[in-house]
Amino acid sequence: MAMAVHEAAAREFAAQRHALWGFCYRMTGSAADADALIQETFVRVLERPPSDLSIGWGPSLARTAAAHSIDALRLRQHRAYIGSWLPAPIETGSAIAECPAACDDGGTTYGEIESLTTRFLIAIEPFTPRQRAVLLLRAVFGYSIHDAAQSLELTYANVKSTLQKARQLMRPYDADRPLPTREAQARVAALLNEFLERLQRYDAAAVEAMLATDARAITDSAGEFVAPTHPVCGRERIVRLLLKMAERRGPPTRYAFRMLNAFPALVAEVPAPAAWAPRFVFRIDINSDGLILELHTITATRKLAAVSFNPA
Repeated sequence: MAMAVHEAAAREFAAQRHALWGFCYRMTGSAADADALIQETFVRVLERPPSDLSIGWGPSLARTAAAHSIDALRLRQHRAYIGSWLPAPIETGSAIAECPAACDDGGTTYGEIESLTTRFLIAIEPFTPRQRAVLLLRAVFGYSIHDAAQSLELTYANVKSTLQKARQLMRPYDADRPLPTREAQARVAALLNEFLERLQRYDAAAVEAMLATDARAITDSAGEFVAPTHPVCGRERIVRLLLKMAERRGPPTRYAFRMLNAFPALVAEVPAPAAWAPRFVFRIDINSDGLILELHTITATRKLAAVSFNPA
């Protein structure tokens, strides 16, 4: 009997694994944390099976994943982080954004691909764990208010009020949503290639010309490697930083372009000196004028766990 119960749980877990992992990743912004959380979810559900097996294992899996994700996010938000935080990149292949749709409560729905973009994950980073969970379940995964309340063990009224607050916090993002359409991906790819070519020529003026006046460069090394601990703002300062880092690192020994979080990015290995990162991901965000608004460099080893550095 116990074997049959475990097999049923394993089948349901396998069927829901992708969705559970996606929820945990969006909650924590970490692929490594998502891997650990879904394994912990399965173990905990086996330890405490649903009292009524006729309803299946799905609700219990969702409820447990939500609870552990909230705990993990709360712990991260209260733990000191060295330097600037960025979401861990994940590979998304050729996926593009679905057309956004309206929720039955009049709010905006964020599609599966859009909600994996770095801009979206940064937008929800200041949220409380409960706000983030409610927004994801309702506006990304399409849960009804009733189902979201059950998964989060909240009242119907709590979910509605929390969702309303979360939607208010998303207004700046909603005003300029960078949807990863095929055209947007191609535009970013072209600018990224041109920017890297100019940087490779050490042409400071040409590099600066591609940056917005309010551009920012953010590096996430989690204190593991040499890196700025705060965003570098302003075109001239960014250019000086990039040229200095390119000179210290030297040309990549291996590099490739990958679709990370639905947009093109550079992954590279470099012959770095001691205390400098041997691997990194480099990505850009652009504004409506076609200028680079943000430059992200991710070097923390744990952040790069889900990225392949082998040539395509």
